[in-house]
Amino acid sequence: MTSKFTRRLLALAFGLAACGGEESTTVEPPSCAIPSPAISGFAASPAALLTGQNTTLSWTVSGASQVAMTPSVGTLASSSVVVTPTASTTYQLSATNCAGTTTAQATVTVTSPALYTSPDQFTPATPIDGINIAAQYGVGGNTYTRTTPILVRHPQGATGRRPLILWSHGGGMLPDGKYHNDEWGNLFVRAGYIVIHMSHVPRTGPEFSLLFTEFGLAPPTDTVASEIFEFAANIDRPRDAIAVLNALASLEQTNPQLAGRIDFDRIAIGGWSRGSYTARTTACAKINLAPTILRYSFRDVTKVTNTPLRVQLKAVLANSPQGPGRLSFYDNGGGDHSWNECTLPDLTQTASGDATDTPPANRVAPFPLLPPGNKHMMFINDVSATHESFGLVNTTSPQFDPWIASTALAFFDGYVKGLAPARSYLTTANLQLISTGKATLTTR
Repeated sequence: MTSKFTRRLLALAFGLAACGGEESTTVEPPSCAIPSPAISGFAASPAALLTGQNTTLSWTVSGASQVAMTPSVGTLASSSVVVTPTASTTYQLSATNCAGTTTAQATVTVTSPALYTSPDQFTPATPIDGINIAAQYGVGGNTYTRTTPILVRHPQGATGRRPLILWSHGGGMLPDGKYHNDEWGNLFVRAGYIVIHMSHVPRTGPEFSLLFTEFGLAPPTDTVASEIFEFAANIDRPRDAIAVLNALASLEQTNPQLAGRIDFDRIAIGGWSRGSYTARTTACAKINLAPTILRYSFRDVTKVTNTPLRVQLKAVLANSPQGPGRLSFYDNGGGDHSWNECTLPDLTQTASGDATDTPPANRVAPFPLLPPGNKHMMFINDVSATHESFGLVNTTSPQFDPWIASTALAFFDGYVKGLAPARSYLTTANLQLISTGKATLTTR
């Protein structure tokens, strides 16, 4: 017994001595047999925002066990996330696995919304007054002369040739109409435009008869009837505008302040209320002039009653315009309407409170009928924005004036001066954000 025990004890002792003589070994975990994660795309769309707008951050990651973002945007449950940064922010995406971490960055630029301001800033010079534009109408023994008085506003100290806007006043036929809408005239002059205001002069009794005879109609028996005045105004307003535009070259020659100053490649037309009728019919729109004279276009050079327009217009501004059934405009359906040939850039401006003589819905009606392409509408959804607001003469609610004025400036600067930032402004949310959603810009 003792001998067996001893032998076992000795064996154990030798074993322990042998173990004590060996070096210890550390077992390492297996090395990572996969590559680092790959980020093949990380971007913000859009990458430039106005304060209060959203953007979508999206990414494509492969081989990651974990994805994170700084600054934190919450749980990343998919490959995109919508964020609303309050300031310009650079987001960093991190993709991690056992081999390491891969990162990518995307920057979102945030700016405060602002109304458009023209880069050109001038002081209006003293207007040029006392000019009359004469034009001949009629045929044979029925010829007669119609005179259109004008007032020319121009920017003081401007050099080179300047863009020009022909402006038509609202209301009726007014001998002093050229002195109306000076708010609009000075607005454009301060942005470097030459502005010509017209007086659409009413006809006398004999002149009504001359007009009816010219158009092959029986002379009126009652020259004070309202429909006679409407018929004459519908003809005289666009013809006055065409006469003034055709006289621009002679205006340069006879007025030293305008010599070499008119840029004949940058001419536009605009107006408020009835002046919108003038602008659109001068440029393109057709009317049902009389029961026997339908779809009449003042640009139809085959008609002896028309004078061809000798300059090219670049754009049309229609503040508080009229729709079908007003001022002889029509819409027969199926594309047969007054505006189907209006291909120029066009801006409509109106509001839910723009109800004088014409319902707001009627003022909006031409916009979807205009051929698409460079067509814009600024609409104010507030009944406090009245008809007078679009003449910039609503003294009760002047808060709308900057919205209306800045949109018109952006439109003309974009399409007449050809300034890309001005055109871009018309498709941004600046106005909508500043107006807290009351004013919207729509583009077709």
